[in-house]
Amino acid sequence: MGIRRELQRKVLHLPVSFFDATRSGTLITRIMNDPDSLRSLMGTGLVQLAGSLLTALFALGCFSG
Repeated sequence: MGIRRELQRKVLHLPVSFFDATRSGTLITRIMNDPDSLRSLMGTGLVQLAGSLLTALFALGCFSG
């Protein structure tokens, strides 16, 4: 929940012209979905990256020896 609060705080400090130029549905969708996407990327994305790096290092060690 902390990410959403910080994002909301930043959005509320944007100039009024930003809100005039942006549709409210688009803005609400971004506020609700971006933190979930970030959480997903930081969770499973980093685990997959670490697994891929370990696999590559293992393969490199097997074929270089």
